[in-house]
Amino acid sequence: VNKAGDSLNCRSASKWAPNVIKSPIMDYPITEGTIVDSIWARIDQWIDKTALVCGVTGRTINYSELQDLSNRVTTALLTDLDLTAGQVIAMILPNIPEHPIMLLGAFDARMIVTSINPTFTADEIAEQLKDVGAVAAVTFPEKVPTLMEAVSKLDQTNFKIIVTPDVEGNNFQQAANNVIHYSDLVKKEIDHQMLNSLKMKTVSPHDTMFIPYSSGTTGKPKGVCLTHRNILANNANMKYLHFVWETTNNYQDVVPLLLPIFHVYALTVVLFASLFNGAKVITLPKFEERTFLNALKDHKATVLYLVPPLVLYLGNSPSVTKEHLSTVRTIVSGAAPTSESDIKKVIAKGSEKLNFVQGYGLTETSPCICCVPNDVRPSNLSTVGFPAPNTKVKITDLQTGQAVGANEEGEICAKGPQVMKGYLNNPKATEECIDSDGWFHTGDIGYYDEQKFFYITDRLKELIKVKGFQVAPSEVEGVLREHPDIQDAAVIGVPDEKLGETPIAFVQTQIKDETIIVNSLNEHLKKKLAQHKHVSKYFFVDSIPKSAAGKILKKDLKALYLSLTG
Repeated sequence: VNKAGDSLNCRSASKWAPNVIKSPIMDYPITEGTIVDSIWARIDQWIDKTALVCGVTGRTINYSELQDLSNRVTTALLTDLDLTAGQVIAMILPNIPEHPIMLLGAFDARMIVTSINPTFTADEIAEQLKDVGAVAAVTFPEKVPTLMEAVSKLDQTNFKIIVTPDVEGNNFQQAANNVIHYSDLVKKEIDHQMLNSLKMKTVSPHDTMFIPYSSGTTGKPKGVCLTHRNILANNANMKYLHFVWETTNNYQDVVPLLLPIFHVYALTVVLFASLFNGAKVITLPKFEERTFLNALKDHKATVLYLVPPLVLYLGNSPSVTKEHLSTVRTIVSGAAPTSESDIKKVIAKGSEKLNFVQGYGLTETSPCICCVPNDVRPSNLSTVGFPAPNTKVKITDLQTGQAVGANEEGEICAKGPQVMKGYLNNPKATEECIDSDGWFHTGDIGYYDEQKFFYITDRLKELIKVKGFQVAPSEVEGVLREHPDIQDAAVIGVPDEKLGETPIAFVQTQIKDETIIVNSLNEHLKKKLAQHKHVSKYFFVDSIPKSAAGKILKKDLKALYLSLTG
């Protein structure tokens, strides 16, 4: 795992220096060690404060209990389960209080964590487990049969499965080989001597600690190798941006955590930064209006981290009133751009102190590249801010690769300590996005203005973002083509008011009855792909337009879609 990204020198790099925009702070300190070390180092200041609240059941865990439970998990992983530092453990969990506990325990055991979307099918889970070389996985009762099916596809005989309580807090009742109950895990007496000796071992800042999966600039999901330094660099960025305030005897921020922890945005920007500052985190396993509004109003939320569909909900839903946003001080939106008009609808429902900012980043950059600090009020709300601490950003001309000046569009490229080590077992894909000078080519189109505020205008890549989740058209196309009645298929994303974007498919088939083939395709996708990757509408064509080189002409398909839908 740790060899990912060793060879990063294939893509040609521009040597031209002008028009590189540096962060206002290029020497912001990044701590050594691990992110868990950083969280525990500060915990005594708020040891008795509430750390986690389950937004469904109301269960609470304070910081003392959080550390105790995490230490028990660390001890059990390394003794009872006979796992070792450097091995990979998968987390397949919704946002429940046990998720942060398991994460902190695994990271403290110096294991590498890979995160998996809990809506994934057995095939999708098996593919990731195999690719990353996982030896164990943590999941919740509802997902156990799917995980067992996935594990049966692996060439492993001693794969360990840890089962947490469900979203209602109920424990898993069944017994099975190699299945360990979370409740047994946290009964383990803490081996302080072992934990202390573990912490004495020096951690290399360039060791991989977290492997989320991303579709990158193109193609099927790839493992993104994020190091200790990557994650700590992002934590330093959050400290500088100052969205979550440090807890005192008289004040504690309240942060609802609805964005999925398996995504790097929720894990590093929301969860780690909140725990680092002693905030109260409200875990919400999925969007339900009642629990979300309860987190805002009854728990008196102070900081909200959102994606565009949630911004639209806050602004447009009559259920959201000024009362719900009365205590909110800061709203941060990421994952995709939000329009100024949609932002203003939310601001109109907030108090005078409400500050709404946008940020920009990718899984491959841990994720923060640009953001608006908490004390800055940009005149144009659609900006994603300026480069984060220790970060350089440039806009490159799509034809020449040269860095362009203010108000000129091009590809966004970033360089800094938050840029990933590389894609797991995929040096070719790494070389295609990180050039020989260390610049990460994002595949996104944008520009910066005279004040050096950046704006995102489009995506060079073809990824579809459904509720902020990435969907690679090529993956869906591949599954569609597996259907026996489909000769060819192409998938594009189109705007959707609720989802942000949604996949639609153009298919070539001999079947004349469209109702029958649509139902058959929907059943086929349901078995193979998570729900957010499902096709919302089909168009039947005689052939898929392609270039001489055989590449699907997505622009032609988008034009065809517009002509068909008016």
